[in-house]
Order: sequence, then structure tokens, then C-alpha cells
Amino acid sequence: MAFEDDLKNAGLTEYEGKAYKVLLLHGDQSSREVAENSGVPVTRVFDVLEKLKGRGLVILVVQHPFLWRAADPETSIRTFMRNKLSLYLQLEKSLVSEAKKLKKKAKDT
Repeated sequence: MAFEDDLKNAGLTEYEGKAYKVLLLHGDQSSREVAENSGVPVTRVFDVLEKLKGRGLVILVVQHPFLWRAADPETSIRTFMRNKLSLYLQLEKSLVSEAKKLKKKAKDT
């Protein structure tokens, strides 16, 4: 499976995957450079990079001008995936609990 497909399966959008890959390939880049090298529209690139930053996958190195870097992949991807796993496990518990309540309610009526 291609890296981009794996990123998408992990929950990144197409634009997030493209921007992240560019930073991994090219190192530190400005927002404009990320847009030019990834195909992410300039009007969207800052929001995409901020979202990746929130996910712990990229770091804002310099604020003026904005300069971005991919975080250490081994650590950041592992943390990102473990956080997703934790959320899914919590969701599983909630869904099972709610499903049991609905089933019991249907049985009682």
C-alpha cells in the first residue's frame, strides 16, 4: 500500500498527507513552499499545517516567516496512532454500552 494511502487510512486528509510527505522529503519549508511542493492550495495550506501540528506530526520552527518541519516520524506517528487507538477504544465502550441500553429498552417494551 502506498504511503499516502496509509496516511489516509490513519485519518489524515489528502491535503494533510501531501503536506506531511513534502516536509518529510524536503525538510524545513515555509507555508508557501509546502503549498508549491505538495499541490495543497495556498489558501488552505496554513490550516492544513496547523491541523498537522495539532496532531503532533509537524512542528512550527519559526513564526515569522512561518517555517515548518516534520516531527520525528518514529515518535510522532507512534503517538498519533496510539491516541487514535485510545479514542477508538473509548468509542467502542460507549457504543457497546448504548447498544445494550437500546436492546434492553426494546426488550422491555
